[in-house]
Amino acid sequence: MTGGAAPHISEMEFTMPLYSTTPPDPVVTRFWSHVNFDGWRWADGSQCWLWIGAQTRSGGYGLTKHNGKHVPAHRVTYEMLKGPIPTGLQIDHLCRTPPCVNPAHLEPVTLAENVRRGISPSAANSRKTHCLRGHLFDKANTYVNRNGGRTCRTCRRNKQRPINRQKRAKEHA
Repeated sequence: MTGGAAPHISEMEFTMPLYSTTPPDPVVTRFWSHVNFDGWRWADGSQCWLWIGAQTRSGGYGLTKHNGKHVPAHRVTYEMLKGPIPTGLQIDHLCRTPPCVNPAHLEPVTLAENVRRGISPSAANSRKTHCLRGHLFDKANTYVNRNGGRTCRTCRRNKQRPINRQKRAKEHA
């Protein structure tokens, strides 16, 4: 987690003052009614703000409607409280809690960085620095296939040697 504890909702700046003679925007009021501010507390003292409205089937990310379209609730919260998300970036949940909409737990990152930080098999593989036999994954010793998968060139060559010997033996026989 980066930064200090997340401020309480009453301490945050909104698009309008908390105590105003102007009636609150019903869309904003409805949005915040779907947030549970008493989520999990982390070691740094911050808390997840859990989205309790509609969620995606795969992953449990919060969904809300904006201009007639379903949009991720964490993106809406980030833009409301921190500003626009830079073009080409995604929002990463630093807390690894998909329904969390706390802007202190959200960070704009590239797709590649978001995948690297994840827990999927491709994320785990992208963090590996050595193959299973201990050879370094560097530019000279790494073969990248059509699908973006990495293979150790040394291991690949060692695996291919007996096959090549058999082919040569057949040709000369």
